[in-house]
Amino acid sequence: MADTSFVTYGGLIASTLSAIAAYLAIRQTVVQRKESIRPQLLINDLDLLTVSMNEHHYSAMPLARIPIDDIKPELVNSGLGTAINVKLFWEYPAEEKLNSISKIFDLKYETRKNSNNKSIKISGGGITIPYSLENYYSHNYLLPINIEKKPIRTILPPVFLIILLNELNSLRIMNGEIPTIVDGPSLKITFSDAKGKKFSISYSSQYHLREYGKQPYENTYRGALMFQVSKNSKTAQIQQRIRKSYADFIDEHDFNKNR
Repeated sequence: MADTSFVTYGGLIASTLSAIAAYLAIRQTVVQRKESIRPQLLINDLDLLTVSMNEHHYSAMPLARIPIDDIKPELVNSGLGTAINVKLFWEYPAEEKLNSISKIFDLKYETRKNSNNKSIKISGGGITIPYSLENYYSHNYLLPINIEKKPIRTILPPVFLIILLNELNSLRIMNGEIPTIVDGPSLKITFSDAKGKKFSISYSSQYHLREYGKQPYENTYRGALMFQVSKNSKTAQIQQRIRKSYADFIDEHDFNKNR
């Protein structure tokens, strides 16, 4: 005959384990629901399809053939909640890059900084162009993609792209071959949800060269600035899953079909 105390304790343990499993399942569901309804901000890769570079000199306007809107990355809220007070902080070692480029090309530059912004003036390629860099770029709010239906364009300082492309060209001369990948600017996005809870996500970027054409006195590049969630970001894995889900969503609905 079975020991009744053993049966009682066994039943108690089984009931406890079942209760714990149910609690964990409910908790996981709640966490997943919170993740789905919070704002989720993604930045799309930026195609640069018509870049023209001087073969032997600094190129002051390599993006001149690209419409201004096409050098603005697309920002997407793939969550179900509205993102409020969105701020984008771009970082790029512009002076370090320019110093390296100036060893190959004839150019001069100077920088100034105050509390609200920074300016870079570059003299090269037969022209002097001043650039203004804000401490951050902002959007008051960003609606979910299922409401907005299309991404919004945000600002990436063009001077960062210009320096990046000239670095690519200078490395071609220095090394005798053109690299296919060059590091780009990094980005930190901060935002809040409707309840005031704050979030942030960080990205690194690389320019990937797809095509290189050589013509008299100039070279043409076709490539893309590709963004990757930074590995040190706490939400890296979540954001990567969201980027994949958003890509699947876009493929399914084909928003760019008629562009």
